[in-house]
Amino acid sequence: MSLFAGKKIFQPMEEWPAYEREWMAKVSNKGPILFTGEGFLSQISKDYSLEVNTSFRRGDFVANETGLMTLRGKLGALIRFRDEFLYVYTQTLHLSTMLYRLKETVKRVNPLASVIIRSLPPVKPLDDWYFEAIEDASCICWPSSVTDGVVHQEIWKEYGGIEKTIEFYRRAWNPSFKLLFECDRLSDGITAIKSGADGIVLKDLKSEMVGEIVKALRERFKKIYLEYCGDITLQNVDQYASLGLDALSTYRIDLPKASTLSEMVYTLIPAPDTDEPEQS
Repeated sequence: MSLFAGKKIFQPMEEWPAYEREWMAKVSNKGPILFTGEGFLSQISKDYSLEVNTSFRRGDFVANETGLMTLRGKLGALIRFRDEFLYVYTQTLHLSTMLYRLKETVKRVNPLASVIIRSLPPVKPLDDWYFEAIEDASCICWPSSVTDGVVHQEIWKEYGGIEKTIEFYRRAWNPSFKLLFECDRLSDGITAIKSGADGIVLKDLKSEMVGEIVKALRERFKKIYLEYCGDITLQNVDQYASLGLDALSTYRIDLPKASTLSEMVYTLIPAPDTDEPEQS
């Protein structure tokens, strides 16, 4: 027996009716935000035949509650944008804002240090636009999967140690590739630099231990790239930024709930023979 026996099932519409009238929707966000997503909005405009007019440029920090942009087009396309894309687009706004504040905190403590993102939040369909959001926040997207990147502890231990791993990489890969070795002990960091590594990535250590290792390596090797990779937050980033590192990176980004912070207000564009627009 069918689970839905006796129940009336409504078949979904294949597509929204092609209304002739045009509508305009104003998108606002409550609270400060870093504006981003121009590439995404350009793609939405193309795919849904919407005219998108932004109030700000990428990288602008919007401190007041104000309209971010307006969209103009058929009502069905506006509703689809609201239902299918507004939430994840707002998530991207929050990602760029969080990283902007992270970068600004680091800049105040250590102006020369970079903020690197080594993984991306698994949220569809905006994966491709996260790169843009990270760049707009003045941060660097450098996933650990990139060949010219970090050699994790699990890898160099499997290859038989730091020395053998460096020898293999220099022989098998382009010599210009930068080799950054993930370490959690001072002795491993010294071994890596002596063996020809281009830099050290200290991972998941307390700030006190990172400070001691950085101080010892700086005294022994004058020119060396040092990075800390861990669970960096606005609450602890200043502790790590003050240790003289070249970069701070994170491999985990927790995005907040963002759906209640954005809204769309629709306005029916008046016909030529009418005087006032209609609010919805």
